[in-house]
Amino acid sequence: MKQMKILTIAKSLTINNLISIYIVNMFINLFIVIIFKEQLRPESNNSIEHFINNQGLWRFLLFLPFAALWEEIFFRYVPIILGVKLNTLIFSIIVSSIAFGWLHGCWINIFIQGIMGLWLSLIYLKYYNVDKPYSVFPLFCSTLVHYVYNFLLAVMYLNS
Repeated sequence: MKQMKILTIAKSLTINNLISIYIVNMFINLFIVIIFKEQLRPESNNSIEHFINNQGLWRFLLFLPFAALWEEIFFRYVPIILGVKLNTLIFSIIVSSIAFGWLHGCWINIFIQGIMGLWLSLIYLKYYNVDKPYSVFPLFCSTLVHYVYNFLLAVMYLNS
C-alpha cells in the first residue's frame, strides 16, 4: 500500500516540483558543508583536483557520465527494482541513499549525497513503469540528471 502511494506521489511530481526540491537540496547541502566543513575529509575535497592533475581535464569530463551511470545502476536501478519486487520500496530507497552518501566520503556525506540520492530516486520513480520494471528509461533520466549535477559541481569547483 505504501509502495503504491510513493509511486503515485513520484509520478505526480512536475518538473517545477523537481527543480524546487533540487534548490532546497542545494541549500541544505550548503548549510551542512558550512557547519561541518572542518570534519569533511580533506582528500574528498581535493578529489576533483587530484583526478584532473593525474588524468587530465578531458579524461575527467569523459569519466563523469560513466560514474553517474554506475552509481545510478547500483544505487537506484537495482534497489528500486528489488524494493518493488520485495515490497520494500521505501526501505530500499532509504538504505541505498544512505549508502550512496556514505560511499562519497564520511558520515556528513550521508546527509549531503544521501539527500541527493533521495531526489534522484524520485526522478527515477517518476518515470518508472510497474508493467515494465526493467525498462532503462528511468535509469537514463536519473543518470542524465546525476551527470548534469556532477558536471555543474565540477565546473563550479574548477572556477573557484
